[in-house]
Order: sequence, then structure tokens, then C-alpha cells
Amino acid sequence: GRGSPASLIRVVAERAALLGYLGFTKVAYRFLDLSMDVARGARLMKSTDCLRSVTDAYVDTRAKVEVSALSVDWYDPNVVWVGLSNGDLLKSLDAGKSWRTMNATKANVSAILVSRADSRQVLVGTEKGGFFRTTDGGATWKQVDKELKDLRNGNKVSALVGDKASGTVIAATGYGLLKSRD
Repeated sequence: GRGSPASLIRVVAERAALLGYLGFTKVAYRFLDLSMDVARGARLMKSTDCLRSVTDAYVDTRAKVEVSALSVDWYDPNVVWVGLSNGDLLKSLDAGKSWRTMNATKANVSAILVSRADSRQVLVGTEKGGFFRTTDGGATWKQVDKELKDLRNGNKVSALVGDKASGTVIAATGYGLLKSRD
């Protein structure tokens, strides 16, 4: 039907394909209310009507700094994480109205994974600095890089996916796929 979950997902997928065609590099969805966050260059835009209209949620004015990763908290969709190409990791608690720097990784943030079991747990992948992990919503961070020293290019992360049921995380890295349960 027209308002069924499958048709809503199809509409969002079609809009996401269009966004890719238009050069938007990062897209995050909130299926419950058809909200979307999309990034292109140094700009993060938000739509609350499935892209019928968009407003700026974040614009970085520094030269050569771009939005490089994006994730919306599944538990509280007002919490948005943004990674920047200069290594800054930003967090908004109010759906993009205000932002706070939570970590400065010093390496391009390439992926952000909010745990599906506990949204206070966030794993951040970078292009050259390995992983950064928080278990308290970003108040404290631990760099995970020593564990990667024997894995050539294991610190070059390009993507992260997680499984809620098992807690397993798979990272696409320059070394290959890495799997972890912790």
C-alpha cells in the first residue's frame, strides 16, 4: 500500500539514489518520521519531509574541511554524529541545531557506528589513525591502534557495520575485513 513500511522504504531508497547522483556523499535516515540528513562537501543538510525541502544543519567554513562521515542515533534520532575530514568528531543532541566537538582524532573520520545494543557506545574509524571508541556517549575516548600494529594498513578504515544480536563489528580496512566482538 501507499503508506506501508515497504513503500516508505522504497521512497527513501529512491531519494537516496537521487542524492548519490547529485553528488551527496553521506546520507542518514530516520524511517519513523521520514527525516533525512545529507552531506555534500562542508555542508550537512536536514530534511524532515523526505527531501521536499532541506535546511542547513551544519556548515564548516574552514578551507578544505568536509563532512566525511555521518550517523544518527537509532535510539534518540535527535543525536547526530558528524565526522570531518580534519579529524574532528561532532555531536548534536538537538537534531543539528547546535554542535559540540567530542574528539579530535587528527585523521579523516571515515566511518561512525552507533551500537545497536547501546547507543552510548560509538566506534569511529579513521583513514590513518585506526579506531576510537567511547562507551559513555563521547565523554571519554580510547584509541584502538596498538592492536592493529601487526596488520599492515589495518588502521586505514573505510567502513563499519555492526550486528545487534551478536555485538559483532566488521570493519573494512586497508588490510581487509576485520571482525571483532568487543
